[in-house]
Amino acid sequence: METQIKAYYFTPHGIRFVTLFGYATKGVPCLEINGVGKLSKNIKEKIIFLTRTRKLKIPTRRFVICVDINELDQNKNQSLKCLEFPVLLLYWYLCGLIPIRNLDNCLSSGWITANGDIYHNSLSLNFMREYRKRFNPI
Repeated sequence: METQIKAYYFTPHGIRFVTLFGYATKGVPCLEINGVGKLSKNIKEKIIFLTRTRKLKIPTRRFVICVDINELDQNKNQSLKCLEFPVLLLYWYLCGLIPIRNLDNCLSSGWITANGDIYHNSLSLNFMREYRKRFNPI
């Protein structure tokens, strides 16, 4: 199984859009998060913690989630924190925990606390103009 989701984060130069993609295989059971540098381990452990505290049943598979590094601004680790929620959505989707047929046309952003609180960036009209300019939604 494989899928992708669009995410966004804010920089001093405006809104940046990034694609996250992932897949599940029958390899050695694990969760790998690639593309966000030092934050990868923190995001991975937070997601595993949130999944365990909710006693969610995870299939014994290898899950790989990647951030398209061609679309990233690597100098801004603080702004990459906004990719935590899309990574969680992608992981739970690949595990079959979220009853959504397709994430390919979804847009998400936000971060999560260890308690499970979800925070999102506030959106503006400028955001919608920027989104339409770049992706030409149907």
